[in-house]
Amino acid sequence: MSAAARSLWCGMVLLLAVPPGVRADQRTAACETALHEINATLTAADAAGVMAQHDALVAAGTCPDADVNAVLDALATLTIRTVAAGLADGRPIADFAGALVRFERRPDGPAPGDPSPLGEPRNAWLLYYYLGLLRQDEGDWSLAAFNFERALRLSEDISATDDARVADPAWVAEIHRRYQDSMLLAGDYLADTSTRAGAAVVLSIGTFRSGVTIVRVAVPVQYEYGSTAFTDRGRSSADRLAEILGPIREPVLIVGHTDERGSPAHNLDLSLRRAERLRDHLVAAGYPPELIAVEGRGEDCPYPPADPAMIDLSTAEGRDRVWQLDRRAEIVWPDRTGDPEQPPCRD
Repeated sequence: MSAAARSLWCGMVLLLAVPPGVRADQRTAACETALHEINATLTAADAAGVMAQHDALVAAGTCPDADVNAVLDALATLTIRTVAAGLADGRPIADFAGALVRFERRPDGPAPGDPSPLGEPRNAWLLYYYLGLLRQDEGDWSLAAFNFERALRLSEDISATDDARVADPAWVAEIHRRYQDSMLLAGDYLADTSTRAGAAVVLSIGTFRSGVTIVRVAVPVQYEYGSTAFTDRGRSSADRLAEILGPIREPVLIVGHTDERGSPAHNLDLSLRRAERLRDHLVAAGYPPELIAVEGRGEDCPYPPADPAMIDLSTAEGRDRVWQLDRRAEIVWPDRTGDPEQPPCRD
């Protein structure tokens, strides 16, 4: 482990203190022995070792649940600090896949052969942020969007968060931008179904605890080529958008965008008609028509991803990815004040 990682680990609270809700006489000798061994592994900053010891502790059932949860919180803290230090040292996120995936909760449950995910520790939002980076690196855009969405939702849970980064606008803004990038490339919402409120928090909250004001959100509503007709996936996304926006009843502006292919005049007209198509869909679902305005920008406002490296026009695959980001619909809340969390267009 690097010196940076060791310095990050210094000061970690060890596990011998009796956590709230546990009486000292509830701990068996076997539990005390196991916790001493885990403390030694924590001191060595051995995340894989702590994970194995946590699994053994759960299987043995020798310690109260509060102690098991304290081990999980310590493991999560070690993992977060190890990943942060490794990334700062220039290591790729893929180096930490083994440590991170045990915390991942997939929308459709564990993949065949995968172990069940660990419980939800404190500051899980940071683990899901790193998992989002991992899935982006792998090109699994749907799972990346799911992880970033979960990170944003959990960052709003005061009771489950004590890391100072949750109050840093730059951190939260980056997660929100990466969430949008992944949604657009996935082409759909892979929403966190553990709570119906999850996506609503992410897509329609006005201001996060960090002070980041959500002024606009790019949404993955897809259309048939050269047409205003939704694709099957685009209709599904439009339906979900209507469900999310339904209770909010704020004035919104729908802005249509295209990629650079085609003439500027054709793209401007197509982007406006697509924005009107989405407006009509929302109105048919019950959104008040007087609260919706539309605008077409054509190809004039290409999408600005969080990671500029995503903009690669040198290969066919790269161009397809850029064009998929560019042809989008945006929901803008004109009455919301404050600095937007991302620039509206790519330079």
